[in-house]
Amino acid sequence: MATPLAWASSFANHLRVVLTEPKDLFESANHPLAKDRKLLQAEFYEKFEDLIDVITAAAQFGTKPTLENTYVDLKNYMIGHYEAIRPFVVAYLKTDPEDEHFGITNFGKRTDAFEALWVADSLETLLAADDSYLIDRITRSREAICLYGEHLRYLLARSE
Repeated sequence: MATPLAWASSFANHLRVVLTEPKDLFESANHPLAKDRKLLQAEFYEKFEDLIDVITAAAQFGTKPTLENTYVDLKNYMIGHYEAIRPFVVAYLKTDPEDEHFGITNFGKRTDAFEALWVADSLETLLAADDSYLIDRITRSREAICLYGEHLRYLLARSE
């Protein structure tokens, strides 16, 4: 669970995003960047939920070739699109040192809660490496992307 240090880190990330967003996004919610970011967030969220469905199905029923193939496809999508949305969603992410530890220990890479869900080469490898924080990572990641979506909806609603 999130420690006071993790909460402070998450708050600092959120503050960084708020202070570094272009000023005109706050003055005009009709700014094309806000609309584009909302579209990206919605698409990413949909793919994220697909990834979670695949992971939970495999955890419950076992890995199957179709699930493995879908996992690899979704992993590739996440890798290709996460960098564009990462600076914004991590501002809402409740960090946990176990996320980074998981990536380094099992895969030799630093990971946040999002990245820890697709760092493995295969679904079977991800589940075998599960350190009992998988559900927590899913929950915190989902919460972060939803809060970011709420922020964008707020920006867009201000102009209505």
